Amino acid sequence: MVVVTCFSQKGYEETGRKSLQTFVENWPCKIIAYYEEKEPDFKHPNIEYRPFFLIPGVVGFLEYLMSIPQANGVVTQNGKERYNYNYDIWKFCRKMFAQYDVLGSEKGKVFWLDNDVITKKPVPEEFLEELFYDYSEDDRREYSEALVYLGRKGFHSETGFVGFDTEHKDFPKFLDRYIKVLKQGIIFSLPRWHDCEAFDWAREGKGKDLSPFWKQGDPLGVWNKTVLNEYMDHFKGQRKYLVNETVETIQEDAPEQEELQRKVAQTTRRKNQSLH
Repeated sequence: MVVVTCFSQKGYEETGRKSLQTFVENWPCKIIAYYEEKEPDFKHPNIEYRPFFLIPGVVGFLEYLMSIPQANGVVTQNGKERYNYNYDIWKFCRKMFAQYDVLGSEKGKVFWLDNDVITKKPVPEEFLEELFYDYSEDDRREYSEALVYLGRKGFHSETGFVGFDTEHKDFPKFLDRYIKVLKQGIIFSLPRWHDCEAFDWAREGKGKDLSPFWKQGDPLGVWNKTVLNEYMDHFKGQRKYLVNETVETIQEDAPEQEELQRKVAQTTRRKNQSLH
């Protein structure tokens, strides 16, 4: 079992250092962290730092993107240039390359966490293992999934957290498709040029959705409607400026965790009966 994340120098200084500190305090496994400039000053025996630009294919792909209009998210509308993150594959491909590098070599469960995710309390290994299983109405294990993710029905998934089981029989097909998204330029045919769309395309509707009750426009976002909420929070967007002030999160309207876990398992089971 391993946790993976990556960050630029700015990302490390804004949220990454605090994020890593909470990872080593609360996760029961090794953390692999990719950095872009100088190696981070926060050291811990459980952290393995890897230089991002040494990942095979990274430099060549970034050079290729320089020839693609809008690949840095700068689009022209009404004669004016503006930034639209939906097309910033220059930024979001880094997350995908870090995942490729680990998923092709690590065995077992691999968890991706964005560098602005804060872990609030110790995460039991048993909890993480259980995330991959679907259950029957009478709470019997039926089968496991190759992927667990935060879905948003009617919209793309939120990929600040993704779980991969690299030893699952369905995983090789997913990884092959996921790599093709960049390698074959499929990303440029998708509605948005970022990792969320790439992940959804590659998984072909499969995997265990940890947030089947999310509704578009929910002010609490997707994390507060999942079983992850007890253990971690995603300080994305403007909330990232709160990372170094607190690790608490608002939990109003969040269902009881045990009941939520049961409902998620049953919802996933019903969905996957049509896929298996």
